[in-house]
Amino acid sequence: MKCKLRPLLLAVVFCLFTGAVTMSGSSDNKQRTISRAAVGASAATTTNYDTITTGVISLAVAVNGKFGGGDSAGVSGVRMDYFNYTLECDTVDSIPGDTRKYLYDGSVIVGRIFSGDTILSNSIYHSQADSSSIIYQLSSESAVTTEEVFQVWQSGTMTNFDSSIGFQYTYYAPQITKTWDFGPGKVWQADQQFITKELKVWSLDSLALTGLVIGEVIDWDIPSDSGVRNSGETDDSRNLLYCLGAEFNQDSSVECQDNDLRYGGMSYGYYKRYAADFDSLAWFVLDSVPYGGYHEANARYVDFGWDDNQLYKNISDTTGLRAWSHSHSDSQQVNLHSVLTYEFQIDMNPGDTLVFYSIMATVRNSDEESAKLAASRIQQLADKGQNFIRYFGCCHNLRGDLNTDGKDADIVDLAFIVQRIFEGGPPPTCAGEGDINADGSPTDIVDLTFLVDRIFRGGPPPYSCGEEPCDTFECHD
Repeated sequence: MKCKLRPLLLAVVFCLFTGAVTMSGSSDNKQRTISRAAVGASAATTTNYDTITTGVISLAVAVNGKFGGGDSAGVSGVRMDYFNYTLECDTVDSIPGDTRKYLYDGSVIVGRIFSGDTILSNSIYHSQADSSSIIYQLSSESAVTTEEVFQVWQSGTMTNFDSSIGFQYTYYAPQITKTWDFGPGKVWQADQQFITKELKVWSLDSLALTGLVIGEVIDWDIPSDSGVRNSGETDDSRNLLYCLGAEFNQDSSVECQDNDLRYGGMSYGYYKRYAADFDSLAWFVLDSVPYGGYHEANARYVDFGWDDNQLYKNISDTTGLRAWSHSHSDSQQVNLHSVLTYEFQIDMNPGDTLVFYSIMATVRNSDEESAKLAASRIQQLADKGQNFIRYFGCCHNLRGDLNTDGKDADIVDLAFIVQRIFEGGPPPTCAGEGDINADGSPTDIVDLTFLVDRIFRGGPPPYSCGEEPCDTFECHD
């Protein structure tokens, strides 16, 4: 496949290759205003979806931070369900519970209070959202790629209404169910019943951001005898919010299993902060406990309008995880949405980047299992997902592999580093891989020069990930 170099990339390569200019490794941050017109952002009137799959479950994903599909026509069988695979046994429409979807709709939430107005960019329930909450697409999504252990899809860069915040999703879908044991505390697990997400957030206009709210919202519709009515539970020890279907035992003769054995949930892993004001220790693995999370009834906060101010208040009022409960016993199963808040009113300096990891999992248990075992299974998947994301994002002995495609440093990685340094693009997933010359500094102009020398002049390859000072970045061979 031929690759067309962008003008900026050509200019940078030419200057470094010919020595026409001299660049230093540091520069002063200068204020500038970026508009949607300037950066070429666009908001599609229709949402186009790609599909990422584990081979057991699939998920529709979109460039505007949306996943699941909502009311989009044709989006079925790709909502964390088992309908397209042999594991699903209830496939007849007459059986209560739509097994073609476990997840109705979902979206990233990124925003803050702007000049007194609460604006939380999100794409869920899009027809009800205020126009200022629309998510805009800045760069194209990647094609779905399949590797030995996982399938990957990246959204491209997204932004909010005034182009001040940049954010990007990367999804990872395990292709196998397997455990790798590298010793105490170093167990990596993959399972085909979960999909993990990496969310990067940074200042797009190189100015400080204050009071940011970052999280996700999911409307689970776990198959249920009562249509879309679910109950909502929590597991604080696993940072897990999960829903389960309802079973009233009125159709046991035709269904292959009870619907209260079906589960779906999301679990928060941890986040890293790329601190631009530190010269050597670039990545900090910070608190692995989210600000909060809750289940709420759609009848209260969705059916009559999805409002940013009310969403902000609900997020603000909920520290820790809160299960769904109601004083009336017949309201314990209702149509719910779930919000998991990663950070609330967090500040970011120019050049900082936050990277969050989370897990989504579903359970379709066989008819001989009990509800207790089904609950244990969603907890087990959360544990496996935690192990998967803790060791997945680290250095894989390939310095210079900035785009994490598993290949040695090439022109695609060069384009990545140019975008990072000159256009405010996201940092590499692993700081060690971005520290190409192994000097202990974040990705900078010296690393760019090293990469240009390697690709165009036959210079030395990047240092092995195991060499010093890679331990600074928590690299794992």
